[in-house]
Amino acid sequence: MPAIKKKSAENIKAARLLIKEELLASSVHCAYYSCLQLSKYFLNNYCGINYTQQYTESRGMGSHNYLIDSTSTQLIKDKRYLADIDYRKEIFRLRKLRTKSDYSEDPVTAKDAQDAYEAAERTIRILNTIINK
Repeated sequence: MPAIKKKSAENIKAARLLIKEELLASSVHCAYYSCLQLSKYFLNNYCGINYTQQYTESRGMGSHNYLIDSTSTQLIKDKRYLADIDYRKEIFRLRKLRTKSDYSEDPVTAKDAQDAYEAAERTIRILNTIINK
């Protein structure tokens, strides 16, 4: 398995384990990054945008914004409109929870952690449906 895809799989597994151990903020962080890593893999392996190109093109706009916008653009180019709507809904939900988890003074609740995990699972399923075709 390619390294970035393996990291994505490890992060979603870590998110689940961290929830079980009630390490909620860290679980949200891992859930979010599992999706960004799979988005990187999707762009490289399905869309032909290699990792060097992704790095170069993301400069000045932020790698997270680049990955999300580029994945969305590729889904639209491929006429996968419903997949794009679902991807954006889930990834933005995750990003909001990750921001709370990493930067807010507010505690991350068990519901937040579970919501992030479920949003990540749905995002992964959306991308893997296309990747594994």
